[in-house]
Amino acid sequence: MTLPGRIRHVNMRQDNKVPEHSATGEGLKVSARLMAPREYEAVNDLFNRAFHKKRGMRECMWKYKTNPAGEAICVVCEHEGKIVGYIAGMPREVQVGDKIIKSYLLGDLCIEEDYRGRGLFPMILFGYLKHITTLGIAILSKRMRDTWSKLAGERFKSSAIPKMTRSINIGLADIPSIISTHLFRRNGGDSHIIKTVTFGPEYDDLWDSVSPNMPTMVIRKSRYLNWRFVEKPDNDYEIYSWVEDGRVLGYIVLTARGSEGMIGDILTVRNTHVVEGLIQQAMKFFRAKNIKKIVVYAMDEYYRGIFKKHGFAETDSGMFFSTLNATDEVDKTDKSNPEKWFITAADSDAY
Repeated sequence: MTLPGRIRHVNMRQDNKVPEHSATGEGLKVSARLMAPREYEAVNDLFNRAFHKKRGMRECMWKYKTNPAGEAICVVCEHEGKIVGYIAGMPREVQVGDKIIKSYLLGDLCIEEDYRGRGLFPMILFGYLKHITTLGIAILSKRMRDTWSKLAGERFKSSAIPKMTRSINIGLADIPSIISTHLFRRNGGDSHIIKTVTFGPEYDDLWDSVSPNMPTMVIRKSRYLNWRFVEKPDNDYEIYSWVEDGRVLGYIVLTARGSEGMIGDILTVRNTHVVEGLIQQAMKFFRAKNIKKIVVYAMDEYYRGIFKKHGFAETDSGMFFSTLNATDEVDKTDKSNPEKWFITAADSDAY
C-alpha cells in the first residue's frame, strides 16, 4: 500500500549560511563557521585524536558526503587558523504524519583536548543550532541533554530511550513462539528467512506497506538502507529478512561485538509471527557467535511488547532521544514529540 499523494515535502530555506560567531575567553579568541570542502581530512584527524579512534577517510566521506539525504552540515571552531572543534549534522528524511521533513542528526561533537573547558562547547553548539532550519534530532547522554535544554529552551524536547536485555539461554518464554512460528511457517505458504546482502526495490514495497501505520521515524527505503548497512566501510552488520510468497515482510539487523549482541534495527509488517521468527533467527546467530547478552533499544510499544514476551527485561539506558523544532511545519503537530517516534540503535551514528 502506498501513500497516495498525501505526503508532501516541506519547503526549507535555501541559504545554508551560518553566520560566523566569535568569542573571547581566558585569552582565547575563536570563531565558529561552516567547514570548507578541503577540510574533511583535518576534521577527521581531529575526530581520531578526540575519540582515540582510527577512522579512515573512506568512512569519513561515507558518513558526511555520500548520504542519500544530502551532505552533512559541519560547523568547525577555529583558533589562529587551526580547527580545534567541530560538530556534524547528518541529514535524515523523516516521516512526520503526512509530511516528509529533512532533519539533522547531531553527531561527532569533539573539541581538541587542550581547548576543553574553555567555553568552546556552547559556541560550537550554538553555531550548529543556528543552522538547523527544520528539525534537529540527537541521541544524548543526560549531561548533554541538560546542556541542549539550556541552550535551546522550549523548542527542545527529550525522552528516555528504553534499553532491553536478556541472556542467550533459551527460556520458557521462547518455547511458545518457537512452536507457533514453526506451525505458521508450515501452514502459511512459502515463507522463509534469508540472509540479506543488499536491499532491492522489494524493501521500498515493505516501507510503503508499513509506513502509513508507523509513528514519526527516519524513512527506511532501499536507498537509505543500502547506504546505512551495506555501503558503510568495514561494517559488521548481519541482516536477515522474512520473505513470504516472494514478498519481503520484514528485516532485522544484528551485530556481535565482544560478548554482547545487539539488535540494531527491525522493521516488519504488523504480524507477530514475522517478528518472532526474526527474533529467533537473531538468537540462532548470537548463539553461533558465543554471545552472552543481547541488547535492543526500542522506542516502539509494539516491538517492545514482543521483546518482553521473549524474555527481554527493560532497564535504564541513561540515553535520551531529543528533538529540536525549528519550523512551524513541525510545531503544528505533536508528532515531533520524542515519545511518538520509532527509534532503534541504528538511528544513532555510533552504531
